Amino acid sequence: MDMNRRRFLAATATVTGLALNAPSAMASRGQSIDITSAPLGQNEAVATRWLAVRRIKGGQEYGRYRIYETPVFERVFDRQQLVLALPNYALSTVIVIVTPAFQDDIQRKFSDVFDQLLGAYGRPSISRERGRFSRNIAIDLRTRAFRREHDWRLPQGRLRLGIPKRTDRLVRVEVHFARRLPLTTQSDWSIEAIR
Repeated sequence: MDMNRRRFLAATATVTGLALNAPSAMASRGQSIDITSAPLGQNEAVATRWLAVRRIKGGQEYGRYRIYETPVFERVFDRQQLVLALPNYALSTVIVIVTPAFQDDIQRKFSDVFDQLLGAYGRPSISRERGRFSRNIAIDLRTRAFRREHDWRLPQGRLRLGIPKRTDRLVRVEVHFARRLPLTTQSDWSIEAIR
């Protein structure tokens, strides 16, 4: 093997290793971690390694979920939870939950996350909007007077941003990424178990 070919192979191996282990280019577009790069369908060890190489470790087990208190969206300074759904010990869904410190701030938080996803993935494939943001948003969600959901169809899976209805009346922004997402007719797709 000549010297030029050895240098080429060594350089290729280095670049490939960096690509596998470094955070994706999405970090420069507003997300500290690109959830659409998650290894859906892989076992728990692979899923936690995917986070570990991005310096996200630990997490708390809660039933079939593993919850990480970590920022995912930049310029969003409220509580963010990154959740791995692992039924049967395989990664089915990655969820990001943004809980505003003040419920009056939900519109701005939703817009901040939407703008970052719009910049990363372009216009949504499907948008479902009804009503307007108000102080009665929890009631409006329950009575179906309010709805905000945007879905992207990506090669890796489906991505959904929205404000789902919850039985505990918490109002928060959720982003879900999975190979398939449930059809939604009443905004009732929140992860109820996680508060």
